[in-house]
Amino acid sequence: MQQEYRYFMILNKLSVVNFKNIRTASLDFSPKLNCLIGSNGMGKTNILDAVYYLSFCRSAFNPVDSQVITHGEEFMVLTGIQTLPELKEFAETIRLQVEKTPMAGHKLTCSLGITLWQTEADTTAKLFKRVDDALYQAKKNGRNCVMVQLQ
Repeated sequence: MQQEYRYFMILNKLSVVNFKNIRTASLDFSPKLNCLIGSNGMGKTNILDAVYYLSFCRSAFNPVDSQVITHGEEFMVLTGIQTLPELKEFAETIRLQVEKTPMAGHKLTCSLGITLWQTEADTTAKLFKRVDDALYQAKKNGRNCVMVQLQ
């Protein structure tokens, strides 16, 4: 008899940067019911695809990862992480994975600058300024590290 597995994910928060037509978004979900309402082309389906991507590590609509990155941007970020300790642990896991994975015979390292969306009054410009400041701090500290910038 074949064993049946059922997996589920509870997503309380979704943060999106440069995913398809969504430059930045931070959504808090209700535990009971969530509705996405908007005109055509506003990004409702892209929000659903972002949730799908978090679940299955690929887009439901496009098999080429580079094509889900907002046109003209170099990266995209999707996360359901809600707290700074979770975010730091996630970033450190990425840093260590890069460090232990040789590329064309070379050892690579990376520095990551992290921040959180602070308040409703926060802006994309402030968010990217904090991340940029964190990366400069990482460079000053000798690189290959995770730096946090909240102010």
